Amino acid sequence: SQPIALDASKCANPNLRARRSRPSEAAARANRITVGHPEGMVLAFANVYRDLSEVIDAQNSSTSPDPLALTYPTAEEGCHSIEVVEAMVKSAKNDGEWMTV
Repeated sequence: SQPIALDASKCANPNLRARRSRPSEAAARANRITVGHPEGMVLAFANVYRDLSEVIDAQNSSTSPDPLALTYPTAEEGCHSIEVVEAMVKSAKNDGEWMTV
């Protein structure tokens, strides 16, 4: 096995090998450290702040931001995330019953 490859076995494909590839432009923009590093959470929020700041600066200077900067979460998405967490808590209190979100 190689450090940049993952060997896996499945009944239908016993010789499956996944190799690390070059990240997409969006992934390269967002990635500052290796996967699984504990600082990842802090840097993920830093990416959101950077992108939002770039969009605000572009609006203030009547220019266009990098299209990849437009992927920051919206208020609506934040509210939906809260609804999902609330449904998870309700589900946990009801023996794992599925909840509608």
